[in-house]
Amino acid sequence: MNDNRAKRQLLARGECNDVTVQMFIDSGSAVSLVSPSFLSRIGKLANIKQCNAVLTSFTSDKISVIGEVSLDVKIDNVLATRHKYIVTDMLDVEFLVGLDFLERNKLSIDFGTSRLMNKNGRYCELFEKPRDTP
Repeated sequence: MNDNRAKRQLLARGECNDVTVQMFIDSGSAVSLVSPSFLSRIGKLANIKQCNAVLTSFTSDKISVIGEVSLDVKIDNVLATRHKYIVTDMLDVEFLVGLDFLERNKLSIDFGTSRLMNKNGRYCELFEKPRDTP
């Protein structure tokens, strides 16, 4: 059986520094990531601090780490919080929300309804990242 649901990339509408951003919700990633291009867009490149994180992709490729940064983010009407993100230029999105963020903030994903929910039942609709077409 070919199940395309496993290949879906679910995004949430978020905000950081009063700038709207699409956040890739990836429960398969242990950590949350942000691109340096987004940090440049919001004027936070200078806030990157050195870190000793070593990351590998699901294909076991090494992911280059530039550093880490703490950012205040808001995800739709579900959550507003400060979180630490690993900075890497190896993303095809500006923000990746990983399992560390989901667990810390007690968020769950309902894949049946494509919703991100908090512990109080507030939720936001997730949408699929458009697939690349040949």
